Amino acid sequence: MVHDRESGVNCLCLSVRWVSGRYLKMWASFANSFTSFFMSNAPIHIGRLIKAELDRQGRKAQWFADQLCFERTNVYNIFRRQSIDANLLLRISQILQYDFFALYSQQVSNVENSSTNN
Repeated sequence: MVHDRESGVNCLCLSVRWVSGRYLKMWASFANSFTSFFMSNAPIHIGRLIKAELDRQGRKAQWFADQLCFERTNVYNIFRRQSIDANLLLRISQILQYDFFALYSQQVSNVENSSTNN
């Protein structure tokens, strides 16, 4: 079992706290930086977004691999993925304390809004 003292995350038993108010401002800032990406309705490249959030937090690929109980090379494979399994994305969201599903929801909203405007 891998345990990170700083975040209190256990790899086998994810006892990660969910969103609190102090993280909302950081998330809003991160989401705003991708507004132009969403407005174009371009496909989401989730691997790049995960890498961007990991970098924003100042975390290393090895730390991330330890949290996921993966080899570091598998983490680099995640960064190259345009799509990802929902269960894995949930684990990643919990580990990084970032709601990556909201990125997809935002894109759905943009598509709905553009279709109602036409």
